[in-house]
Amino acid sequence: MSGLRPIAVFQVVTTALFITLGAAILMRSAMRGAPWGSYLIGFLFTGYGIYRAGFVARALRGKGEGQ
Repeated sequence: MSGLRPIAVFQVVTTALFITLGAAILMRSAMRGAPWGSYLIGFLFTGYGIYRAGFVARALRGKGEGQ
């Protein structure tokens, strides 16, 4: 990742954090028997991270916008 611009590194890191935090929210909600809103937030975080991961993967393969 050393050849990436700082914004690209930021996007990769935040994408990984969205997925990780979403999974952590889901696991913690399940362990505590939390209300349905907690599960929704966990799924949204995880889903958004997976959505962003597609863009990150495409950009790292060199098939980003305009190419």
